[in-house]
Amino acid sequence: LSGKEIALTGKGPLGRKELTEMIEELGGSVKTVSAKTDYLVCEDPNSGSSKMKKAAKYGTEIISYDELLGMLEG
Repeated sequence: LSGKEIALTGKGPLGRKELTEMIEELGGSVKTVSAKTDYLVCEDPNSGSSKMKKAAKYGTEIISYDELLGMLEG
């Protein structure tokens, strides 16, 4: 995840603080959705939230919390 910008939305299996620390340990950063965001991690890809709408607008890849955890575990 080195150099990747990640945004989180919805409720994940772990707390935000814990997920943020894990992402940062691997060189990534947790930010809001922007044109530079690499991944939006979501609980429900059909939520229609403002973050989901921004991600669609910017062409950001949308992944699940399970996919994020798989990336964190390597």
